[in-house]
Amino acid sequence: MLGLANRAGGYDEQFPAQLQPLLTTLGQLLEALRRDNQRAQTQQHMQRQQAALRALNAIAALPKLSSHEQLRQALQLGAEFYDMPIGIISQIDADTYQVRVQVSPPDSLQDGQYFPLGDTYCSITLRSNDVLAIAAMGQSEHAAHPCYPLFALESYIGTSIWVAGKRFGTLCFASSEARAEPFDDADEEFMRLFARWVGATLERMRHEEQTREARRFLQAVLDSATGVAIITTDCSGLITLFNSGAERLLGYRSAEVIGLHSPALFHLAEEIQARGQQLSLQLGTEVSGFAVLTQLPDQGEPETRQWTYRLKNGEQRIVNLTVSAMRDAEGLITGYLGIASDINDLHLTTRALQKSESRFRGLVSSLPGAVYRCRNDESWSMSYLSEEIQALSGYPASDFINNRVRSFSSVVHPDDLPITFRAVAAIERQESFELTYRLLHADGHSVWVREKGRGEYDSHGELQWISGFIWDISDRKAVEDQLRLSQQRFSSAFSTAPQGMALVSLQGQWLEVNEVLCEMLGYSREQLLHSDFQHITHPDDLEADLQNIEELLAGEISAYQMEKRYLDSQGRIIWVLLSVSLVRNSDDQPVHFVVQIQDFNERIAAEMAIREREDYLRTLLDNVLDAIITIDQQGYIETFNHAAERIFGYSHLEVSGHRATLLLPEPQRSMRARYLSHFLKTGIQQMLGQDIELTAMRSNGESFAIELAVSQISHQGERRFIAVIRDIEERKRIERMKNEFVSTVSHELRTPLTAIAGSLGLVNGGALGAVPASMQQMLQIAQDNSQRLNLLINDLLDMEKLVAGKMLFELQDEALQPLLEQAIEENQPYASHYQVQLQLQNPATQARVRVDKLRLAQVLANLLSNAAKFSPQGQSVEVRVQQHDARIRVSVTDHGTGVPENFQERIFSKFSQADATDTRQKGGTGLGLAISKEIIERMGGQIGFDSSPGHGATFWFELTTLPLEASPEENQHV
Repeated sequence: MLGLANRAGGYDEQFPAQLQPLLTTLGQLLEALRRDNQRAQTQQHMQRQQAALRALNAIAALPKLSSHEQLRQALQLGAEFYDMPIGIISQIDADTYQVRVQVSPPDSLQDGQYFPLGDTYCSITLRSNDVLAIAAMGQSEHAAHPCYPLFALESYIGTSIWVAGKRFGTLCFASSEARAEPFDDADEEFMRLFARWVGATLERMRHEEQTREARRFLQAVLDSATGVAIITTDCSGLITLFNSGAERLLGYRSAEVIGLHSPALFHLAEEIQARGQQLSLQLGTEVSGFAVLTQLPDQGEPETRQWTYRLKNGEQRIVNLTVSAMRDAEGLITGYLGIASDINDLHLTTRALQKSESRFRGLVSSLPGAVYRCRNDESWSMSYLSEEIQALSGYPASDFINNRVRSFSSVVHPDDLPITFRAVAAIERQESFELTYRLLHADGHSVWVREKGRGEYDSHGELQWISGFIWDISDRKAVEDQLRLSQQRFSSAFSTAPQGMALVSLQGQWLEVNEVLCEMLGYSREQLLHSDFQHITHPDDLEADLQNIEELLAGEISAYQMEKRYLDSQGRIIWVLLSVSLVRNSDDQPVHFVVQIQDFNERIAAEMAIREREDYLRTLLDNVLDAIITIDQQGYIETFNHAAERIFGYSHLEVSGHRATLLLPEPQRSMRARYLSHFLKTGIQQMLGQDIELTAMRSNGESFAIELAVSQISHQGERRFIAVIRDIEERKRIERMKNEFVSTVSHELRTPLTAIAGSLGLVNGGALGAVPASMQQMLQIAQDNSQRLNLLINDLLDMEKLVAGKMLFELQDEALQPLLEQAIEENQPYASHYQVQLQLQNPATQARVRVDKLRLAQVLANLLSNAAKFSPQGQSVEVRVQQHDARIRVSVTDHGTGVPENFQERIFSKFSQADATDTRQKGGTGLGLAISKEIIERMGGQIGFDSSPGHGATFWFELTTLPLEASPEENQHV
């Protein structure tokens, strides 16, 4: 067509129209050729995709060989797909290229071969995350790369391999020949899919290796944990694993028990039933059978309890069993793990030592200690460490993993670090090792631990890890230390004891003696060690000593003690107290005697002196005039002297063992029995240290008055009471006669005395006219003496009323302060006569008492007048008030000469005065204090005095105070 169009002469106008049909036909022909060519290309592309699909299916269908072999066969299929002889799976580490798996012509490549990354085609591939396809390297933009002249590969296709989200290396295929056709989309897509499969396979290989490592680690733990039984079961309790420790503990071989039911085989039915009842009560639902062991682990917490295992031979042993649930990735329970440690021997030993609680406290975890896996470096870098390490060190396990917070070596006691280095030598010999050292706990104390472990090696014998476990042996060390300390103490006590100590053979030979024994017997140590005890024992004591030894060796007695005599080196007799015990070995065979020898010479002399002293005291007691009775703490009579026999008419044998209340008539008998019982319970002493007048009863039933003084002593650790009793019946009879006489005389004198005193008053008052001066003094003396005589008679009558119980008391609640002020005011004129000032030092504005105010005024008047009389001129008398809980004390203090010591015991007796001269000088009847004492005691109080001769005297009385009255506002509130 072009030729026609370009001919020299051209063409006429009709010619194009003539050619139009030809042009149309030609265009249709060209379109048909284009479609055929496109169809062929599409078909070829589909064929490539089908080939790729078949290759991928073939790769996916590879047999379950090792992952490494699977990769090699997959590479072969890929090489066949691309029709390229070389296929490589590489691993990139920094600038290093390693051939992991390859297919290639012989003698060209090897697995594990290394190349610099920059010299490989893969360095180009890594520039992007997609497929790199080069059909002809020499004609590509990468022709200048160092890999081309080095390897002379013309065609190449490759991409990155990703494992667990990280670039692992590359997958590539190559050939030394250029491709006739460039790589198409099917080739690139095949490469992408193939690389994903390789990445997944490599990841699976990594997981498989980790699984194998975990299994090796678990096996190492199981192999090293020979001291514990590790048993796993399925969810129904059928045994699935039974380690060597379990075989050793229970006596079964693993093959015998796999598939059997654990509780029925090992556990006591009664223990399972009892625990089931306990759980049922706690949870409100029935728990029985295997669920007894798994109820708490099912809730997510391991349970540790003591159980009794029944061994194959029928023996029963106590174990600490920890049961925990095993769960899969979804958290579903797949079985149970039981770890049991034999604590039977420890349990028995601990119970004998009464230390069971402390002995078993460390045996509550799943293993006796912490399981670990670490690298063989100076820090013991942990890759795994169980949580039980927290109980040993005080730090959580997470702190130690890869030395995140601290290294394990940092918690080893610095003094014990050299001990841990011993493990290195054992690891070099590929042997297991055992170490004992201390860990530094977080709270500062040291924990003794035992470690058992071994190295894990690869197929080439290279050390990979160190695995083992560590458990607490502090209790055992404490026992060892205690035993060592006990031995040291015994040795020290043996050498330094203040008494003789010796070890004696079964034949009587001295094996060891201390210095005290040598000095006691007068022999040197060498002399005794070449002798025996028989030669220095007094002949009269030898038979009894040998008889005791025979009984001790026969097991009839555990020890014996006897008093015996030795002969010292000079032949003198030495009295000793001999204590002998027998030491036996672990087979209960006698070994030697331990002997303590105490010098008794001084004690024998002391006992003789005591016996003489007892005889002397017994003679003395039997010859005193007063009855002396000793009573035990239950109130029974123990001793009864001759005076007591005479006074009460009983013999010692008649009253011994009877209650002391036998000597009292009713109602005093019951009252005193209640008092003694109350005293024994409360310790309140109402009679001790006081002279008490009571009515007693003789053996013939006659009642009589006694004066009783009771004191308490301690005899052999128990209370005893000593009662000293005086018969005062005759004295009482005389007092009654005296009181009757005084009463009669007082009444008979009062009437005429009143008339005399009245008449003298009238005469002196001038009623009969002026009194001559010569008679005034005599009449005044007569009037004064009549007044004194009247006071004496009034005092006598008051005393008679008090003694007879006829004086009436009108007790009322009174404020104490006004009574004191009134008494001072009324007695000040009397004190002024002696130029003495009465002073109230500290008021008692709040105190209230229940008293007869007239009688209290009488007591105050007596105390104030006495103080004024015996005070020097110009001095003062102080009245003070002191509150003590529910008691209030009123004291009157003068600054006179004080109360003479020989008069103090009878100052409150009737008609008692210091001396006649003082009576004439100061006046008084000698009844004032006796009356005051009776009045105060009748009002529930006490009276007394404190005085030192030459330093004045303080007379006081105490009364019970009444509760304070509430204010009007408080009453309104109530």
